[in-house]
Amino acid sequence: MGSRSGSTNGIEDPRSRRLTVGIKVVRPPGRKDWYLRITHQGERVTRHVGSRESAFATKREIETEIARGTFRLKSKSETYTFEVFAERWMDRHVKPNLRPRSVTNYECALLHINRRFGKVSVEDITRPAVRDFIEGLVVEGKLARRTIQNIVAVMSSCLGYGVEMEILQTNVAVRMKKLAKPEGPGKGVRALPLEELRALLAAAKEHTPPSFHAFLMCAATTGMRAGELRALRWSDVDLNDGSIVVSKSAAVRARDPDGPTKGGKPRTVYMPGELRKVMVEHRRRLPEEALKKRWGGVPEYVFPSTEGGMMNDCSYRRWIEKAAEKAGIERTRLHNLRHTAISLLLNSGADPFAVQKLAGHSDVRLTTQTYAHVQAEALRRAVGVLDKMNWEGSPNVQDGGNLRGHTMLP
Repeated sequence: MGSRSGSTNGIEDPRSRRLTVGIKVVRPPGRKDWYLRITHQGERVTRHVGSRESAFATKREIETEIARGTFRLKSKSETYTFEVFAERWMDRHVKPNLRPRSVTNYECALLHINRRFGKVSVEDITRPAVRDFIEGLVVEGKLARRTIQNIVAVMSSCLGYGVEMEILQTNVAVRMKKLAKPEGPGKGVRALPLEELRALLAAAKEHTPPSFHAFLMCAATTGMRAGELRALRWSDVDLNDGSIVVSKSAAVRARDPDGPTKGGKPRTVYMPGELRKVMVEHRRRLPEEALKKRWGGVPEYVFPSTEGGMMNDCSYRRWIEKAAEKAGIERTRLHNLRHTAISLLLNSGADPFAVQKLAGHSDVRLTTQTYAHVQAEALRRAVGVLDKMNWEGSPNVQDGGNLRGHTMLP
């Protein structure tokens, strides 16, 4: 079965009966995209284009260049492999414009993409190949759906840059994130049950440095992200009114400069009474610790490293693993404490718009959709209040049913 063809224009060499210059629009069997088969000065290449309209438009452009004598067929040595092109994109576009943490995330995503497409010419990457790559990651099941979506977004952004630079005709990875949709509300969100949270904090208090116990308490009660906690300075904390201004996020590597928060805007969070007590004690203890460890003064960072500088990315991971082990609970991530704080707020009946502001979400829909399962539980409990009503008279005062009362810590 031959490929479907559009049209062919060319000049035939009567001695060899072969085309020396020609352009053919084709769509291979089983493919949705269209291609150009170009023969020029004895060389022949196949170029992926995309839609049928784009293929014929590109064909006309090439024919015009051939007529003017300006057309030159690129040899394979002149085309970019994806790996080389992605490196150029990172150096010229990503690194100068994005914060270091985002650059690191892009680099991690490219590791996955380069395993499949690193040595492939960017012009030869097809939409079916990208689809097969994404579906393979989903079926493999080693990566979270959101991680796969991030990988697709990075690939689409990279190839989109190629279109802008007129290196590529079309972006074959655009609108592919739908192939890795999250499995449903709450999937990938692990909030610790209250008893596990208490056990974790108790273990941290007994088996980790005092500053790390304060670090975990802050994460579990404010919902701050790891980078925001590491970049937090005492100038951002007001112990008198219990407020914290969250304006920066630390890079993965401590030597890199701080960037803005993930939402891009500063926000203010407030300390519950229990956290405020812990923070006051933590601040009171720091001068003695600084003197003992010869830091040369109280560090500017609220949660310093063992050398008095910014805590690095590995330290808190090591300590939270130790605390989880001592508490006898499943291994957990610091980000799960953020999920825990937000879930507890919504479970206690807090206004989703207020939770959105405290969490630093860009849109309240992100809050309500990510934690829809939590709100569903709260609604079921609210309806359960009706079971405690005396339908022949007044509410059953003995049973109460106060949804607002919630004690998070012992």
